[in-house]
Amino acid sequence: MEVLVLVVVLGIVGAAAGQALQAMARTPVAADETFQIETQIISKMEELRCQTFAAVVVGSTNSTVSIGDATVGGAVKYYQMTVVVSLADANGDGVADATLKQISITCGGQTMTTLISG
Repeated sequence: MEVLVLVVVLGIVGAAAGQALQAMARTPVAADETFQIETQIISKMEELRCQTFAAVVVGSTNSTVSIGDATVGGAVKYYQMTVVVSLADANGDGVADATLKQISITCGGQTMTTLISG
């Protein structure tokens, strides 16, 4: 009887361990996808930050970015990237200042925001 209980317990633990190993095996793919999205956001932010203050126009733009590499057998997913540039309030008086802009970039559920001044 004790042996039977032990076999049942080991079966339950083994099944749970197997599911955990499968989840860990999928994690690198998800982590790689997250890393690629972050890289796209950082690249776009650097592109905007190297422009002059006047060249960064207030407004919103949308574009599509591809994540993944089909050449190595991976799946390619497409995400919408939204860039929003707005005037920001530098001193907290509730009035947006013409010399401060806030840039927010959103892609794949992740957002990065920065301020630039001119």
